[in-house]
Amino acid sequence: MESLVGDNETSVMTQVHNLAWYTVVFRTLNEARRIEPEQKVNGALWELLTAGYGGLLTLGIRKLVDKDPRTDSLWNAIDLIKKRPELLTREKFVCYDGLPYDWELAQKTYYQKLTDEKFAKAHFLPTKGPEAWAKFEMMHRAFDKLSGNPSTRRREDKIQASILNKLIEKLEHPAVLKVCEMVNQQIAHAERLPEDVKLSTAIT
Repeated sequence: MESLVGDNETSVMTQVHNLAWYTVVFRTLNEARRIEPEQKVNGALWELLTAGYGGLLTLGIRKLVDKDPRTDSLWNAIDLIKKRPELLTREKFVCYDGLPYDWELAQKTYYQKLTDEKFAKAHFLPTKGPEAWAKFEMMHRAFDKLSGNPSTRRREDKIQASILNKLIEKLEHPAVLKVCEMVNQQIAHAERLPEDVKLSTAIT
């Protein structure tokens, strides 16, 4: 779970959040330029911004589908869960961050601790720790969908193999493969030219 949703920079969730944030920032700035095209913009700075966003996004996609077993990639996480589904059961999915499994009991305990004064005022529900009943009730509902909406929730419930297969299929989409090929040839590495092309270029 740590490699999937941990706080470290290489966790899959951190990588996805970073890519989403880069996209939000870039699209916001680009929309501002579209709305006010008459505003003067430093051309070189905008070119650098555009190239930087393109590099971050394409490299990020390539990292997410990296099949090297030493990397924290989305591909490796899904592949590992597919081979060993017991690594991500309902209990581990819900309780990985120290959350209790029984959200209804936690909800009851939370309400019992509320004073009349606090109950009468608007307040935020806890999102961490044993009182975060709303969060892990949501986690249960999310895992219901992943495990095929079983009639009875069990701690050992596992993700359906069909869902993992669909995710892998998405990661092997031709568009994703094309991005990875472009990164390998143009961004992450300088593609080596054949010797005959080098020779003809040198003569010219």
